Amino acid sequence: VHGGSSLFLSQLVVAAAMAVLPSDAGAGADSDLESDSDYSGSDSCSNPYLMIVPDTPRPLTNPFVDAPPIARVSAHAPNARDLAAALVASHTPFVLVDAAAELPMELGDPQLWRTRFGELILPINAGDRHSEHLIPLSWFLDAADAQCDNSGLYLRNLHVADAFPELSPSIETPPRALGENFLTSPQAPGAPQTVRDAIESGLIPRTWRSWCEVFIGGRGAGCPLFHCDVMNTHAWSAQLCGTKRFFVVAPEHTECVYPLPNAPLVSAIRDVDFADYARYPLFRNAVVQTVDLGP
Repeated sequence: VHGGSSLFLSQLVVAAAMAVLPSDAGAGADSDLESDSDYSGSDSCSNPYLMIVPDTPRPLTNPFVDAPPIARVSAHAPNARDLAAALVASHTPFVLVDAAAELPMELGDPQLWRTRFGELILPINAGDRHSEHLIPLSWFLDAADAQCDNSGLYLRNLHVADAFPELSPSIETPPRALGENFLTSPQAPGAPQTVRDAIESGLIPRTWRSWCEVFIGGRGAGCPLFHCDVMNTHAWSAQLCGTKRFFVVAPEHTECVYPLPNAPLVSAIRDVDFADYARYPLFRNAVVQTVDLGP
């Protein structure tokens, strides 16, 4: 995440798109970018919880500027659903623009989260995926709002139905252009029989069928994994505040990103923009598309 605080929603779906924007900007899916400065403990970031954050400066860079741009579809296009369906069928990520009317843009206001949920104690990543601390949301939002470079604090993968159940009805339905989410509508026309069987047998838990997550971070925060989403489904993502950078690699280049033997949806490459090509030489053959998602 770069450019200040960021608020981001993501939903696990079957047969949906990779990203949604309310206006004409860029988007994509896979991993985040970290920023170029370290936290020094200055008065501008006087939050006691930041003392748990390691000092790990990173430059702000994008080594993949020559990769082809990601496809774009307007939600206002008469054939938007057909275009989206064709891209999904071909495993092609795309940006759906002009979708503000179908997104809960009011949730992009940090003050709303302070007022309604500021006293909640929530798990916050600090530095890496295994370093987690319970922190009041109000403290965390103050840190993110202060734009402390590379603070390393990141609220991620927080299931909306569990943490903020009153918000679920407004954000769990994808924009119309993305069609049905067969996880929530397994009887809809076109739903794969395999999905219906998995739901009926209990293989797909009820909580997974309404899987929608919230991510909030300040400048310098980023996803600690270069990965495919859980169960290898499609997902749609919407940026409501700030900017988030994604790195995207097509399925045919899977071997080039070195999936872990014991976790094949996760790449062994942690820092995509600073990959060790001596250790991962095949990564040079991967086409990495980079897109910035913003409201």
